[in-house]
Amino acid sequence: GAAVVDGEGRWLMPGLWDMHAHWYDEATLPVFLAHGVTGLRQMRGYTGQYATRAKGIEGNLRAPHMHLASPLVDGPTPASEPALKVADADSAREVVRLVARSRADFLKVYDQIPADAYRALRDEARRLGVRVEGHVPIALDWVDASDGGTQRSFEHLHSLMVWSAGDATALHARWLAYH
Repeated sequence: GAAVVDGEGRWLMPGLWDMHAHWYDEATLPVFLAHGVTGLRQMRGYTGQYATRAKGIEGNLRAPHMHLASPLVDGPTPASEPALKVADADSAREVVRLVARSRADFLKVYDQIPADAYRALRDEARRLGVRVEGHVPIALDWVDASDGGTQRSFEHLHSLMVWSAGDATALHARWLAYH
């Protein structure tokens, strides 16, 4: 009962995944498909994108399979808005609980989260089974960020050069002053 396709003289490949997408207009989604991208991970979720994803699932829109991030989770003075702001351990835990109740597939962390808030976020995410993906906050070193075992991806590697330097402490101080 399987469909048979004569592939002689043609190429066959699996669907591609764009693992770090930023799309904002649903009219662009069929373009992903036209280029063989059958799945994407949206790295900053907006309310309307959940409705767009539902249209694709229901067959009302030609679109890749999507994994959608939470809104950006950043420190008390986020790099850009809109963002869920965390300033301390309590606000970090509350943001994780908010994301856990949402339709987001994962929580997207960003650069300005204070170290103690990140650790609380990480612990609460582990407790609630919330995936954490995104940047390594500037206030953390890479060993600390990866030790918790909760963050599943580290995007852009912005501060890796700082923490792999011979004098990481001095370079980190300069990095913080710049950012």
